[in-house]
Amino acid sequence: PEDIAIDRENQVIYISSHDRRNFDSIGRIYSLDISKENYLLKEVKTNYPPNFRPHGISLRKENNKIYLYAISHPNLPEYMHSVEQFEIIKNEFK
Repeated sequence: PEDIAIDRENQVIYISSHDRRNFDSIGRIYSLDISKENYLLKEVKTNYPPNFRPHGISLRKENNKIYLYAISHPNLPEYMHSVEQFEIIKNEFK
């Protein structure tokens, strides 16, 4: 894991993860629903940008919407570092 963001209202923890030692790997975001007794870590399914390599993440709530921001360090000269924005709707990223 690289970073975590906690949605206390919905009792979900988001985790950014990437194997930085494996230059061919692509990162992902995972969620952990802590409202249930049996925790289940799930990969968040979404259209990740090409060469997504997440680092720091942060949640923002505005106008009844939840957004997760992830800093991505593609580590390739043809891709710039970026901040990716995902909208969370019913625990799915859009």
